[in-house]
Amino acid sequence: MRIKTTLILLSALFAAKNLRAADGDTFPAMMLEGVEITCKVISESEKTCQIGSGVKEHSYDGGVSIEIALTLPSEVNGYKVVKLADWAFASWWGMYSIEIPEGVTSIGNSAFSGCSRLKSISLPSTLSELGDSDYPEVFNNCYNLEEIKVAEGNTTYDSRNNCNAIIQEKQGITHLVYACKGTTI
Repeated sequence: MRIKTTLILLSALFAAKNLRAADGDTFPAMMLEGVEITCKVISESEKTCQIGSGVKEHSYDGGVSIEIALTLPSEVNGYKVVKLADWAFASWWGMYSIEIPEGVTSIGNSAFSGCSRLKSISLPSTLSELGDSDYPEVFNNCYNLEEIKVAEGNTTYDSRNNCNAIIQEKQGITHLVYACKGTTI
């Protein structure tokens, strides 16, 4: 029996905490089946943070098997989420869908590496940096990825003509950044 869990992190749940932190401070956003989702303050003065999980970097032997469609928040504890950390959700084997909110400008290297059941991802119009600019490995080992949507209005990446891929125009050259099972170009 497949258990479908949908997680929507709502900033309203955390508003009462109204944290004040220094740059670099990390605080828990929430726990999900024993896995901590954290926020790390990027800039206290700008009230920005990056989001990630408690799964250790390069942890391909430990993974998270919770079956989940994950919708990330645009704000946690009064901090705008502008980045997903390197390895943010790596080895979340059970995650089959993720929606990244408007306002996120950067997704770190290997953020979804090893998410072998990930089938769909929605990227915001604000996204301007996807992993290492020379060799992005954000979706490494996401063998079942079937659907990639880049929101209209993104000036860096697109999924033109519903191609199910991430395409980037860079210095007048079209680059295929990432393709999946359903890519048509």
